[in-house]
Amino acid sequence: MLSVCTIIKNESERLPTYLNSIANYADEIILVDNGSTDGSVEIAEAFGCNVIHNSDSQFDLGRNLYIESATEEWVLTLDADEMILGEDFAKLKLLLMSSEQQNKSGYFMPGYQYFGSGKWATFYLLRLFRNKKNHKYGKDIHGSVGSSIVSAGGVLGFMSIPMHHFDALYSDERNFSKRERNVHLLAGKMDANSQSFLSLEYTAINEVDKAIRTLENAIKLDQKKSSPAFLFLAQVMNICGRYDEALGYAKKQIDICNEKITEGDAKSTMYQCMIDSCNIAIADAYHMMGMDEQACRVILGQIETNPQLAHNYINLYLLSPETNFVYLDKAMQINRLLTDPRIYKKVTGPNIYRQQSSIIMGKEFDFSKA
Repeated sequence: MLSVCTIIKNESERLPTYLNSIANYADEIILVDNGSTDGSVEIAEAFGCNVIHNSDSQFDLGRNLYIESATEEWVLTLDADEMILGEDFAKLKLLLMSSEQQNKSGYFMPGYQYFGSGKWATFYLLRLFRNKKNHKYGKDIHGSVGSSIVSAGGVLGFMSIPMHHFDALYSDERNFSKRERNVHLLAGKMDANSQSFLSLEYTAINEVDKAIRTLENAIKLDQKKSSPAFLFLAQVMNICGRYDEALGYAKKQIDICNEKITEGDAKSTMYQCMIDSCNIAIADAYHMMGMDEQACRVILGQIETNPQLAHNYINLYLLSPETNFVYLDKAMQINRLLTDPRIYKKVTGPNIYRQQSSIIMGKEFDFSKA
């Protein structure tokens, strides 16, 4: 039923925990090794994984290698620093066996990208999809299998089972090296999406003016209005304290997303995720302007749209803990890592998730000590 696939390189410290977390739920584990020298391959082989050796397997090449090797009906892609909690993994398997998934070719799932102090950025990630020959990754650092699924006439859905990503918590040195690598890979790509994601890298290394110029260029390039450039500009404006501009850019992005959804765009789920992020930026701006009542109204509207995202409940609690304490319980039901000390590590290195935080600006908390 389920092939779980991963690209690895020198992941010996994390690999045993990762493999044990998926062992009871994966019908097949496939690892594409990108030239490990630290014993990762030996760990994987001893665990019984199907290991594919390819020292040049970055991004689309490595991802497509494991798709080609997968033999089960469904493919789930994870990184060695990601996990799905056991109870949620069991739900995922049950959903795949249900009649609800009969017409679906793939699912977006919420990915919680932790960056320290208990905070995270929520993305909708297309990581679960049917194993078909025409389902392939595109040639991009942020490549997705989604375009090939849509081109083949597939239908994409949403599954509210979260993935937890710990990459930014592990090593500041690793965060620095990723930023350098990504700037190098994205700087020469003159399309709107690449320029938008390049701006995140600039903001992460405190080159905010360069990030703004890059986003302005992305908007000029974005003929199909499919990039997140206005969203990222709203987030940068909040960082700069330019809250009125943040509101304008976020609302502009929402208008574009709603237009795409109304047109029946096959990636409507992705645009709905973008709207959620825009509303976080709007709530941030209202909060920093001292307008918490308006911020709460925005967040409540998002809960009506999708009641399965933990950050919206956390934000309501943080804005008014005396009256909104019931929302904290709901958040902990959805994200059971809120009491886990690991996510409260202090991280000082550069990462792209801080700009995209799903947690309201200017608020600190630690529920691991509750």
